[in-house]
Amino acid sequence: RHSGEGTGQGEREKSLSTAASLLANGYYLREGLLSEALEAWCAKAGYTLAWRGDFDYEIEEGGYFGASFYEAMRALLASMRAEGIGIRASIFTQNHVLEIRED
Repeated sequence: RHSGEGTGQGEREKSLSTAASLLANGYYLREGLLSEALEAWCAKAGYTLAWRGDFDYEIEEGGYFGASFYEAMRALLASMRAEGIGIRASIFTQNHVLEIRED
């Protein structure tokens, strides 16, 4: 054995552990209604969802949107805009409210 042998394995395990932790704690969409998914995201982030309007969207294909609430919201809105869906989100950090409106 030469010195340093085996250190790569430990680093890989640490990196995989960090990645697994981010994925476990991240923000996902699953099939169902967008309002229900955002309600869950808000609860996880300590926010209240204020859904303004008589609309909702069916999520047909879910996915991972980010490790943080803010990152996930940015990614979700970009994805929806790319699909031609007009939705506006306002995040009020002082009172922990996410407001959703049609755009």
